[in-house]
Amino acid sequence: MIRCFAKSESPLQSLVLYSCVLRNCVRPNNYSFTFLLQACSKGLGLYEGVQVHGHVLKLGFGEDVYVRNALIHLYSSCRRVESSKQVFDESPHHCDVVTWNVMLAGFARDGRVSAVEKLFDEMPKRDVISWNTLLMAYVHTGKLEEAVECFKRMRESGLVPDEATLVIMLSASAQLSLLENELGEKIGNRLIELDPTYDGHYVQLASIYANSRKWEDVARVRRLMTERNTSKVAGWSLIEAQGKVHRFVAGDREHEQSLEIQKMLEVIDTRSFAGSFQHYSLCGRCNVAGPDYGKIVKLQIH
Repeated sequence: MIRCFAKSESPLQSLVLYSCVLRNCVRPNNYSFTFLLQACSKGLGLYEGVQVHGHVLKLGFGEDVYVRNALIHLYSSCRRVESSKQVFDESPHHCDVVTWNVMLAGFARDGRVSAVEKLFDEMPKRDVISWNTLLMAYVHTGKLEEAVECFKRMRESGLVPDEATLVIMLSASAQLSLLENELGEKIGNRLIELDPTYDGHYVQLASIYANSRKWEDVARVRRLMTERNTSKVAGWSLIEAQGKVHRFVAGDREHEQSLEIQKMLEVIDTRSFAGSFQHYSLCGRCNVAGPDYGKIVKLQIH
């Protein structure tokens, strides 16, 4: 049950169940703490996670590799990377490659590329996830040429890139206009073969062709999207409030409090933009009644 709550939209409710476990004098095990810490990570419950960490130490599960990995992930998810590093440094022999990868991802999420590089070089063993994390760190911080070199090193090491690797490198290729060495084109076409229903691969491949002024190929890719009925996935966001994770999709009105949210948005819009709309209307630069009005409303709701 703790695991089910941890994976639900109300992850911190697993802590309520954990309290019931303690009141009934049932001793938790390492899996209990692993799922509790995952719940705190998902719900960004740093305070609750620190309390669970205390219970971990008190009940003697501090050396368990699964619990330690969950602790490292918790602190890095809550932007407490130094706390993650402390747990990592206290791990006996740094445990396994998963532990290294979790710490690596924590540095990458925090944008600390030099720390990612240093830890990557210290790793006794690397897998595809290790390389993908380093690639992601490079791409997300704009170090695109470093990402390309890293990708070449990965292939030279004998590891076979997985789909996540290709997605990262397609993004780098689209930004670098790497069509001249066919890297972006090969990766884009391979990803379309793996998942022909995802629109993002088509869009980025078309962008690579457009940057190289290959307009016939751009038209071909867009025509392929139409033929396969590939539609753009609506943008969505997640927020956590009072222990529950809420998912909002652009233009979606299916949330249980949609009416109240819409009313509050109208109040905010009225107060924030009244002066701006009046100014633009007077100078003839505002035309919110045109064909894009529906898009404006959807963006406001999102």
